[in-house]
Amino acid sequence: MPPKRLLVVEDYQQLRDLIGTVLREVGGYSIETAADSKSTERLIAEQPFDLILLDVGVPGGLSGQAIAALARLRLGCPILFMTGRDLAEADWAGLLEPGDRFLHKPFKMDVLLAEVATLLKTEAPKTLKPPKAKRARAPN
Repeated sequence: MPPKRLLVVEDYQQLRDLIGTVLREVGGYSIETAADSKSTERLIAEQPFDLILLDVGVPGGLSGQAIAALARLRLGCPILFMTGRDLAEADWAGLLEPGDRFLHKPFKMDVLLAEVATLLKTEAPKTLKPPKAKRARAPN
């Protein structure tokens, strides 16, 4: 079975690259990335995706809410909204559709992987836990 296809939409390049790398290398997903609403709109029109990870405040014309609506119409896939804004849970009522989720930045990569797995109904990779340190034996 081919890997699930994810679109990561984040204007902050370092975070976009980190998320893409973790999802590709640890999660085993096929990843496309976009930094603004124009490139996101083009990718949604040209390619199928199983999940979109969407920065709510993406620049470039369309709002995060408009991009999500377009993606739902074209692809019918869930959206994982990401935001650094301090928004009350009630403020998300207009954005979230059944099956959507949101993450508040900053977040840990293992939390991101678990959220993605939940939305895709797959098992989250367990490789992000650091290895247990081995205890050194005392010399005899």
